[in-house]
Amino acid sequence: MAKLLGFFLLFTSFLSSCVTTRFNFSAPASEKNFSDLEALQLEILDLRFEKNPRSISEKRKQISQKISQLKNQDVVSTNYFALLYGLEGEVAQIIGDKVGIRNAVDAIEKSGGSTEYLVILKSYLEKSTVKRIEILETSTPTPLVRLHLAQARFDAGKYAAAVSDFDHALIALPDIYSEYYGETRQLAFHLMENSNADKEVSGMKRLNYKQIVSALISETRIFQELWGMEKISHDRVVRELNKMKIFEKNINLQEECSRSRLAVLLMRLFATENEKNSFIRRCENYKTRNRSPIGDVNFDHPNFVPIIFAVERNFIQLRDGENFFPDEAIGGFEFNDTLKRLGNVKITPELIQSVKK
Repeated sequence: MAKLLGFFLLFTSFLSSCVTTRFNFSAPASEKNFSDLEALQLEILDLRFEKNPRSISEKRKQISQKISQLKNQDVVSTNYFALLYGLEGEVAQIIGDKVGIRNAVDAIEKSGGSTEYLVILKSYLEKSTVKRIEILETSTPTPLVRLHLAQARFDAGKYAAAVSDFDHALIALPDIYSEYYGETRQLAFHLMENSNADKEVSGMKRLNYKQIVSALISETRIFQELWGMEKISHDRVVRELNKMKIFEKNINLQEECSRSRLAVLLMRLFATENEKNSFIRRCENYKTRNRSPIGDVNFDHPNFVPIIFAVERNFIQLRDGENFFPDEAIGGFEFNDTLKRLGNVKITPELIQSVKK
């Protein structure tokens, strides 16, 4: 009976030792353990924004020593060690050490603990910014996750979404985060206000290929993901599109882009192989029934399938609800609507592989 009572007292003492912090720990660790991790997190934040190479080296060395010391603490909390490994992985991410990030991810998973750093570090293992965003979007949107999502969206040129995520994250994090990330947030807002392709093309009644290509470069990631480059010139895009032989003749940047030719371009760039085959089969049914759902585009039109794709995906709307006006140049306001919908298209490996065929 005495042993049972002793066990009960030990167990209740174990439970009472758990404290609640912003890290949401639930395992037995002292308040000082939590404070040490918070302090380390802020030191790593300072390391992330350090510009002096010598200072970076010294700060990294000091942080590594502290991580080693904290690993030797007499703590049995799985969440404590999961977070500690997560902070170690963040240091690796800052210095561009992919192996270090991968090791940290493995250590977190083996620890059995829970930390938001697991999904954050996994996102940094991806080369594609789009993939980083997809991974972070699937996670619980904690302030720290949203902060890294904001940075990823900023890197992808999604400035409005980046501003929104920065604002949600920074209001919930300690003020020191606003001091470090405030400049990036302000830059995102500036670019959102001044670099939006909507303002460049919205007033134009008839757009040429240069304006179309410029807007696609600015407002989507398709060309960057295709060729693994952040900066893509108009000439490079046109050369590659001409190599793909999308149209019956090469693109001239100054030539007006008709609505039917834009439909061809959109299907070539934003439809996976499965989607293309699906629309081909659907259009065969229209041919079998000897009718077209669009008043001025018959089923024997050379661009019938891309036009059906563009209309049904709501990339290009029927101006009067019935007719497509395939030979007329695309206008600025309607192309802005196209860009907004293209912004929701996920640039997946399947899509990239389809475009490259």
